[in-house]
Amino acid sequence: MNYDFFKSASVKVIFLIFTAVFFVSLMLIEIFTEAFFTKNLNKIFFEPEENEKVLRIAYSADFSDLSPIYFNAVNRSILSNVYEPLIKFDPYLQIKSGLALKWGVLDDQLTWKFVLRDGVKFHNGEILKSQDISDTIEMIRRSRKSELKAFIANIDNIEIIDDQIFHFILKQKDPFFLSKLTTILIFKQDGDDLLGTGFYKIKSFDPKKVELQIANESFMDRVNFQELIFQVIENPEDKVKALENKTIDIVVHLPVSYPETLVSENKVQVMKFPALETYFLGFDIENSVFKDIRLREAISFALDKIQMEALGGGAVEAANQFASAGVFGFNPKISLQEYDLNKATVFFREVEPLKRIELNLDIPENLSSLGEYIKNQLYKIGFDVSVNLFSNQELLDKIAKGKSDFYLLGWKHELGDINDFLINIVHTKKDDFGFLNAGYYENKIVDAWIQTAQATLDDKERQSLMQNIMKYIVEEDYWGIPLFNMQVLYGVQENIKFQPRYDGYIVGEEVSML
Repeated sequence: MNYDFFKSASVKVIFLIFTAVFFVSLMLIEIFTEAFFTKNLNKIFFEPEENEKVLRIAYSADFSDLSPIYFNAVNRSILSNVYEPLIKFDPYLQIKSGLALKWGVLDDQLTWKFVLRDGVKFHNGEILKSQDISDTIEMIRRSRKSELKAFIANIDNIEIIDDQIFHFILKQKDPFFLSKLTTILIFKQDGDDLLGTGFYKIKSFDPKKVELQIANESFMDRVNFQELIFQVIENPEDKVKALENKTIDIVVHLPVSYPETLVSENKVQVMKFPALETYFLGFDIENSVFKDIRLREAISFALDKIQMEALGGGAVEAANQFASAGVFGFNPKISLQEYDLNKATVFFREVEPLKRIELNLDIPENLSSLGEYIKNQLYKIGFDVSVNLFSNQELLDKIAKGKSDFYLLGWKHELGDINDFLINIVHTKKDDFGFLNAGYYENKIVDAWIQTAQATLDDKERQSLMQNIMKYIVEEDYWGIPLFNMQVLYGVQENIKFQPRYDGYIVGEEVSML
């Protein structure tokens, strides 16, 4: 027997086995290294993919400073996941509990009692106390950069009863006080950081991308996503591609020209929801042209709001009043103004039977096509309109100075209430009222209704007053002409359960997987 052969063969076998084991080991190391770094072991072994529990949301504009003392709508959407107010709006603008468990106004109607929820902690583990509420209000009041001062201006004093109970003492009765408090996010200063109590904390910030991570492991069973990623996608085509490629879960402001295949093939849910922003035409009533209500009526009948809605391609909805459904004060009994060019011409010729009338229309620069539509429609009844384009700030400045005879403006009801609109733009320009009353509109009946509503704490009574005001300025006095309400178009992946909110916020705890 040739033992040398077996000895040689044995060595070769051992060498081959060793070589095979070596290369298999390298392969396994590579596999497990990839699995470790990608947290995707199941996918590598062809098992069902584990849910990453990351929600990715795309917006159109850059994110600015994520400080709770600012009042930027998109930033507030992000911050609503990090900080909490004492009370907050649900998706339909109904008040519900936030950090406060209970609240109510006392007999003097100036003192509001609040009781904090028990055991609420900031992200550093410290317990929320009444003093933290007082500190937040004081920091907002002192900060030169704060954009929330107007919401707390009526707070005269905060009386701390104990760690969980405190009183807000107001300077005067305020039926909008609770709505104003929804804007005040409570925070605690810890060095350079401002700590919140929300389910998430800021992991990273960049003007193009913000990452939030779950703030505490104890929240794991209370939210559906461990991370929220907000990123900027400016190009409309890129938004569509992100949905097609499944790299984004929710797109805010989906382009109205999205391809049908996005729904039919990619199974993306397309949702449309009111944005609380109404665009309207305003008049300078002191202008000799608009002193005659018949010319204001002529313009109203000359504009086809249904056609405007069609031109908006799903981004707008025809408006019958100066607020959309969901805003406190909306009157469901007001009908959409009919389009009647003949009636418009009759009203015009009653005032000016022979001549044409020249007008200057001031509008936001991004609505130039709408300006051309208005110009062409009014030309048909006797107006020669020159359209002037302005940036939003330039337009607001011109209106505030009373230098615009005829303008197109959008008003967003941030608090879900028409009170600010009525006080700032409809009421006679006097004292603290009518700051943006560019047309110097003056009606003692309307002023009295607005002031009564401002002092009325009973919601039903106040609602009735505001609805009466709305009906009067739309159908009887033609204060201005409501044109359309903005709509937000969302693109949502088929496996995401999402309900849009009137305030436009995306709150992680309200979103889930299907």
